[in-house]
Amino acid sequence: MLALSSHPMLNMMLDMESTLACPRYVSNFARLGPEFSERAAEYTCKLTAPGVSKDEIKIEAHDGVLKLELGGHMMWRKSFPRDADFDAATATYVDGILTVSIPKKELEDEHEGFTCDVTEQPIVGKRYHLPGHNYDICDAAFQKLGPREKALYECILPPPKRVRANVPVLAATAADSCLTAGAGLRRFSATAADKSPGEEDKEEEATPRPYTLSLNAAGVRAADIHLTIDGNLLSVSGSTGTTGSRVPKQAYKLPRDADAEKAHATSIDGILTVTIPKKLVPTTTIEILGAPTEKEEEEAAAAAPAAGATAAADEDAVMV
Repeated sequence: MLALSSHPMLNMMLDMESTLACPRYVSNFARLGPEFSERAAEYTCKLTAPGVSKDEIKIEAHDGVLKLELGGHMMWRKSFPRDADFDAATATYVDGILTVSIPKKELEDEHEGFTCDVTEQPIVGKRYHLPGHNYDICDAAFQKLGPREKALYECILPPPKRVRANVPVLAATAADSCLTAGAGLRRFSATAADKSPGEEDKEEEATPRPYTLSLNAAGVRAADIHLTIDGNLLSVSGSTGTTGSRVPKQAYKLPRDADAEKAHATSIDGILTVTIPKKLVPTTTIEILGAPTEKEEEEAAAAAPAAGATAAADEDAVMV
């Protein structure tokens, strides 16, 4: 009987572990995933993808999320800060390495409740906070610091615009509710016989279905219902003294893509309906540039001497 240390099967298994498979069929590079890094002026994403053609790579950005797709069977998603400018992003794929560069854009929103401890002015744009201390400075004061001092601070981007609004509740009958509630309810009031399936699909793609919230408000007049939006919170309350009915105070967290500024509400037959459209956020497709072809390199090489000769002629023509 053979000992385990010298068994042929064990030796074959050890040899298999040390064998490198072709990355075209065994995507060892996919296990690592893309590498994300941040610089002073841009965000970068680098992915090693040997054996993949440029046409098999798809890069899209939607609502602050970057999506990388290889061949339709491997995909990565990454959320970026608000200052990522996907409209100006560029991508290159050379020698099996994909590099995506996303420049940063300036945000001019204000940090509510924060003032610069150097200038004593409200902080607009980037806010630099000293961890462990109640000390914040603006970007102008931060740029005057030395490299060692800058390394002590952390950069905080301004928050999104905070929506504060009182949403009026309209009283309407079931017959004219579609006219008072706006285009969102009017679209859903159409029957299937009014529109063909193709028209419904096109309209659904152009205008996504809004968010709706229905609450029991029996006995409470529409004028007595208080509906407020503060940031991403929707608060509802109300009471009518003549009937003794009331709507208990409730708060609901709004989805990220809810367009709170366009919210509207109706009270019909004791049912409170709040409609909030979705924000129309377009999807950005980032074009991938490959390595220059031989013809392009030859044209560039031929253009270089011509440009040098023109520059030399200009220098000769300078009057001293």
